[in-house]
Amino acid sequence: MLFSTQNTRNDRGEQIHLQMVGVCLENVVGSGMGPKLRYTEVDNLKKVKLPHAEVSAALESLMGIPGVEEAFIWNTCNRFEVYFFHTSNRRELEARIEETFFGPICEERSKLNYLSDTDVVHHLVRTAVGFNSGLPGERDVAQQLHSAVRLASMAGASGPLTEALSDSVFEMAREIREETVWKRFSPSYCGAALEEALRDTCMGRLQSGRVAVVGSSNTSRGSAEILRRRFGISEENVTVYHRCHHKDGQMKSMRRACRGSSRVRVRDYDSDTVHQAIAKSRLVIIGIDRSQPVISGERLARHLKGDEQVTVIDFNTFGSCEGLEGLPGVRLVDAAMIEDKVRDYANRLVHNPEFLNALEVLEPMVRERVRGLRVVFEDQVEGKVSVESYALGVA
Repeated sequence: MLFSTQNTRNDRGEQIHLQMVGVCLENVVGSGMGPKLRYTEVDNLKKVKLPHAEVSAALESLMGIPGVEEAFIWNTCNRFEVYFFHTSNRRELEARIEETFFGPICEERSKLNYLSDTDVVHHLVRTAVGFNSGLPGERDVAQQLHSAVRLASMAGASGPLTEALSDSVFEMAREIREETVWKRFSPSYCGAALEEALRDTCMGRLQSGRVAVVGSSNTSRGSAEILRRRFGISEENVTVYHRCHHKDGQMKSMRRACRGSSRVRVRDYDSDTVHQAIAKSRLVIIGIDRSQPVISGERLARHLKGDEQVTVIDFNTFGSCEGLEGLPGVRLVDAAMIEDKVRDYANRLVHNPEFLNALEVLEPMVRERVRGLRVVFEDQVEGKVSVESYALGVA
């Protein structure tokens, strides 16, 4: 398959290509009919994955590499992938990307994925519909991609090419999810994780107690919605602790997801306010993305009273909690335990004959749609990109 970009040039007449360099974790579906992927281990992913607060600076570094026209970074608990439109020598750029972003795992280069042009788009679509997820079909992954593109836009790293590409990927993923049998296999990662983590919990006790949601991420917002819809927890019992500013676009999304719940803005998540809230809650959902722990067992112990029991579910790959193991009255479900529980859920799913039949139908459908895709967009930045279409063709 060859990718045709003869009509896609910048104002200097240079041809623009699309590239991805990244790592991802293995999943139960595998590469299927998409580009063949290499998989890494969780420890390697942790070495390169960035806390959310550091992604903007990373995008600035990426845009400082000569030849990079636009870029975004898909940075989740399952993948760290750098996407960029460029005009330079591909091999030279890959070497720069490796040095800038993957230095900590330089001895594991055999685990890196290098995709170009049509293969990048194919990979994006398969991932957006949940083929490349630890939980096959998960809906949350498309929202994660949306957040990655939005962050790139806010950082000044994306432009009309990224917008056109992402719009087409989102539209194709939406059609596949809503108009095919795949809509029957589109679980929520947060929903599956919470179902498994709370399987043996007394729902009556949970529904009558306080719930604290820490963070304003997609995970936090998704969990708040699921607690209300699936577990019957009243909005009045839920309090969301966040660091959003009113001018931050996340604030609007959080209000929509957490309508009816109390919201408390904190300066940081290691504050006494958060520790006190955890101690008074029956259930705590932590959906932040920090490289260092912010919840201390020693500090939390000062606020715990009597025989109250609290379940803490920490989605942070890096680990938000320190010293909670063995703390009386506290049950911690960390990111590794969540992954194990979701993997059990996924393993049950892939033994479902209807699921396997759906994959058999959809894999060739995605491949053919990607082959014929034309990403058409208007030049939003006058003089930057002089093109009428971005053609994904097979020659």
